[in-house]
Amino acid sequence: MPNSHEEKARPPAPLGPLDPFAVPYFGLVWSTSLLSNIGTLVQATAAAWLMTTLTSSTQLVALVQTAVTLPVVLFALPVGVMADMFDRRNLLLAALVFMLAASAALAACVLAGAITPTILLALVFLVGCGTALYAPAWQASIRDIVPTHQVPAAVGLNSLAFNFARTAGPALGGALVSALGAAAAFVANAVTYLFLIAAIYVWRPIKHAQAPVRLDLAAALGDGIRYMAAAPTSRRMLIRVAAFGAASMAAPALAPLIVRDLLRADVGVYGFLLAAFGVGAMLGSFACVSLRQRWSTDFIVRAASLASGVGAIGMGLSDQLTWTLAAFALSGAAWAIALPSINVSLQLAAPTWLVGRVMGIYQMCLYGSGAFAGWVWGEAAAYLGLGAALVLSGVAQLPNLLMGERVQT
Repeated sequence: MPNSHEEKARPPAPLGPLDPFAVPYFGLVWSTSLLSNIGTLVQATAAAWLMTTLTSSTQLVALVQTAVTLPVVLFALPVGVMADMFDRRNLLLAALVFMLAASAALAACVLAGAITPTILLALVFLVGCGTALYAPAWQASIRDIVPTHQVPAAVGLNSLAFNFARTAGPALGGALVSALGAAAAFVANAVTYLFLIAAIYVWRPIKHAQAPVRLDLAAALGDGIRYMAAAPTSRRMLIRVAAFGAASMAAPALAPLIVRDLLRADVGVYGFLLAAFGVGAMLGSFACVSLRQRWSTDFIVRAASLASGVGAIGMGLSDQLTWTLAAFALSGAAWAIALPSINVSLQLAAPTWLVGRVMGIYQMCLYGSGAFAGWVWGEAAAYLGLGAALVLSGVAQLPNLLMGERVQT
């Protein structure tokens, strides 16, 4: 039997990927976030398909994705500052209540028969505004839920939850729209917000020793920008995430058109197509931890960019459901491998008192490139054809493969 000296000398057990569940509140917030993520994907599926029934315009269909992501571009930086200056818990609650109201309004317009392409885009944009307020505060709050040494595992579990939602949400959304109509999907999403609101309300964040935070919004914003400007490795990671996001956004933006025009199928197939993306993303999440232990972030992003490009080209060349499902799964795996790797690296490199601003800049680069690209790929599909636009988006990953500077973690 080992003595007490031997017990103390023994090295600590390695951290497991499920250790954050031992932290109070993490399991509650994680499970309700999972439910809310499923609801969000149910609503996104319904909104995108609803647009195909309201108009034949490829640009308007692609603009649904832009309406979701554009608010993050506009507000991510100031909201990142707010996440460092104010109580993050209150910011999260405000964002969730706002998204609940916007989703309820969307359901009411559909039930009243008052929905039009313009109203749909406007309300989806408002939901995106709530996401813009929520996302940086949520990313920065991970350190307020678990100890710093568990942040990578917690980010991995959050990524797994979101990618599981990518699998379940679209399939459920397609089934709901097919059986009960788009309004049912919007109501279901609104209900899921209630559970997450309750979980955030009872959560008590970990208190950190904070550096003095300026109360001047512009000065605090300048602090975040100067930090990123002085961190060359972080700058290179942001360039990579913007390049990856711009090229890979074609698939979700054009997915309704792929189903309608290339596969000539219905909303049920659309849901399963997005679910295939989620299945690939889940597999990518499982692989991501192992990959990060063996390879640099640079290598991981290059490999994911190649996989995403191959997937997009496959979508553009295929008119068979089996091959298109495989292409979406490959693209989902690429997404889930590249982005969490960059996210973790940025979070761990940033001081606690700046992490909200760093996450805001990260969100702005990712969704900014995606919002612009959603419009670009819609225009490309209108003028070049849907298949050609998808192939072009795959080729657009080439710069990410050729970037000479290596991103180290």
